[in-house]
Amino acid sequence: MIGRGAWWSAVALLTASVPVHGQDIAVQLRFDGRPLQTTAPPEFSCHDDNSGVWIGCKIAPRPATGGYVLTRPAPGTYTLHVAIDENQDNPARFPGDYDVFQQFVVASDMPVVLNVDMPKLMHTTFPWDNNTKDICANCKVGDLSADLVRGLADALTSRGEPEAAIQMIQRLLDEREAEISAYSVALTFETMSRAYWSMKDADRAKAAIQEGLRRFPNGWQADQLRRTLERYEKG
Repeated sequence: MIGRGAWWSAVALLTASVPVHGQDIAVQLRFDGRPLQTTAPPEFSCHDDNSGVWIGCKIAPRPATGGYVLTRPAPGTYTLHVAIDENQDNPARFPGDYDVFQQFVVASDMPVVLNVDMPKLMHTTFPWDNNTKDICANCKVGDLSADLVRGLADALTSRGEPEAAIQMIQRLLDEREAEISAYSVALTFETMSRAYWSMKDADRAKAAIQEGLRRFPNGWQADQLRRTLERYEKG
């Protein structure tokens, strides 16, 4: 089983306290309409939705406010992931913890404040055990799980833990590939390829892309994989 530290290790992002200035974004975590107060520190990660990669968040506590401050990234669309392992008696992302993915758009002068409503996990046995089928023609019951695992795996890779990312993806594929749409399986292999690429294992990175294309050879997802493979070929 992947340990608590292998899931999340971004606490270092919270060590510096910096004041808010004109280019920063104030971040306020909320629960049930009020500022969230926890004993465990939140862990932040950011996904650049424009380039499709996880990036480092420059987030620090905002003194005397109970909030945080995010150094304004370049204009574009991003997804902020916030995880709080509040219940130390069980693993991360289990009952009593908080977890959310929130998309936001950055321009030169907005947002000024980013309010993040934090849902509290009430029941789960494993990330892919509580699932429902998307309402779409080509979706399968495991697609939501695959999407979650891809996000977690990219976050692990960005934090220097690609082996844990690969282990998590492989377990998902071993246990639930039949329940995941072919296009989603292809994207999952692409995520695995990024983990191998970060390990400087070009052969396995390319092989993962080929496995994805074998399962889903046509469609925009396949085109995305081919572009990724082309970048790998160029080194």
